[in-house]
Amino acid sequence: MNNTWIRYWAVWFLVIGGNWAAYHLSIEIRIAHHIISTVFLGWWLIRRGLPIHPLTIPGLAMMVWVVISTGQSIDPRMGLENAWHWIINILLVFVAIDWARAGKLYVAYSAIFAVLGVSTAIMLLQSVLDPSSRPGGLFLLTNLGGAMLAAMVVPIYDRLKEWDYSWGRAVTWPAMGLIGFALLMNQSRGAWLAVAVSVGVYLWLNGRRWAVGGLAVVAILGVSLVSGQSGRQAGDNVRLHLWDSANRISQAYPWGVGPGLFPQAYRAYSTMPDDDRLTGAHNLYLNLRAELGWPAVLIGAWMVLVSISTVRVMTQYIPRYRATAAALAGVAVHMLFDNFPVTAYAFIVAVLVADLTAPKYSIGFKLPRPKLMAVFSTLNLALVFWLVAYALGFIAFDVGQVYYEDSLRTGSLEAAHLARQLDPDNRLYELHIDRLQGVDVQALIGQGVRLDQWAMTNYNRVWITP
Repeated sequence: MNNTWIRYWAVWFLVIGGNWAAYHLSIEIRIAHHIISTVFLGWWLIRRGLPIHPLTIPGLAMMVWVVISTGQSIDPRMGLENAWHWIINILLVFVAIDWARAGKLYVAYSAIFAVLGVSTAIMLLQSVLDPSSRPGGLFLLTNLGGAMLAAMVVPIYDRLKEWDYSWGRAVTWPAMGLIGFALLMNQSRGAWLAVAVSVGVYLWLNGRRWAVGGLAVVAILGVSLVSGQSGRQAGDNVRLHLWDSANRISQAYPWGVGPGLFPQAYRAYSTMPDDDRLTGAHNLYLNLRAELGWPAVLIGAWMVLVSISTVRVMTQYIPRYRATAAALAGVAVHMLFDNFPVTAYAFIVAVLVADLTAPKYSIGFKLPRPKLMAVFSTLNLALVFWLVAYALGFIAFDVGQVYYEDSLRTGSLEAAHLARQLDPDNRLYELHIDRLQGVDVQALIGQGVRLDQWAMTNYNRVWITP
């Protein structure tokens, strides 16, 4: 794959198709993302194939469990749709590992840095035009915009610092100042915490351990001051309720409620029953346990251990990897307070993981190479067929969504029936037909759910329990 195509794919997954807001706001982008992701990953599997790497086996195990979890979920229809994102995000890790081994990962890094540079500029402009707002940059959502930038602060600094041109070193601190101001105006405490942890780990790995204590004090004071605001305290109370609900869900469903289905389960187990959270548990690990159960937690721990096993060697002998390890440490801590399953964020994490782990070749057991290649060829072919089958299913879902949105705009009962014919298991379409026929749908699903056109189009289908 040449450098230009890598840049195209990176920009698509970061800004357009992988951008959570764009994906949900535009049916055209949604359809294009399904087609482009299928073509790109199918083509890559045929041309390159899964890497022989320690993460391949646990990654495939996670994909298999996601499929199994979908079948036994509380809403298989919505679980099927949400599982697609899980599979795509895991496959992107394999793609990034392949790029790293081909010496092409720097191209993906350059695309990430360029996208984040543009996003930072937009955040700064938003702050100037409306100082009271919390800028999200290219990613539209405030917390996601902060998280994307925070994850790459240390790698950006490390690359600028090592730039060969003297003027490159001269722009390092001004650039860091602009990024810092953008993050300050973004006001995401999770992003601030991620930066503090990343910088602290980076300093520690580079032998500047004396500075870590001071950094920790400053970070704690900063977060504490912001957390004392009344609005933040209310938000923190919601987080605590979300975490408590996630634990309740996990106790009731040890095998998980299904991929992406935390919101549906949340209403029944929430300690704030009138609060509709169109999100996850605001903790990746609790969210993972609630949605995919203990098997996914164990597989996830396996993947983390594989990644950590490379840290000491890589950071000890190759200084550049210290920034990568520090960035991943910041992401890991940030995910204690947020969860971003969106492809844009997953793409950044995939590049970081690939950068740190790509040199490892052992997969934990030995097979004669012809047999090993036969196994991987079979897996590649199976994944290609799976991607095509999923794409064909999504075509029906997407066309049904088009008819549904047309019915929302025009009130057409015929379009609503066509949507239900194409996607008969989507409970929302049935409720919409009932509403058009005069049924009090609000009484059927409770007063806590909005039924305005915006909610019906983009979000509330995840709240509808069959």
